[in-house]
Amino acid sequence: MPVAEGKIFVMTVKVLRDTGCSTVVVRRSLVPHSCLAGETVVCGLIDGTLRQNPVARLTVDTPHLKGTVKATCTNNPLYDLIVGNIP
Repeated sequence: MPVAEGKIFVMTVKVLRDTGCSTVVVRRSLVPHSCLAGETVVCGLIDGTLRQNPVARLTVDTPHLKGTVKATCTNNPLYDLIVGNIP
């Protein structure tokens, strides 16, 4: 898989570009509580299950995406940051 290095704020993270994903996903343990947006989103997973996850506002700098984004927080993603197809 094409994994790159990127930054969330000043932290260096492993980033996956996932063209089958429709959002940005971040490892929850990397998100300061102050960055949580106070909202949740329901995510549909490949196995058909639905999960409700908190949303955070992050500043990211990756080869695929730079700037402030809304990201879905999850406890155990495959990589620290997953960049899906977002406008």
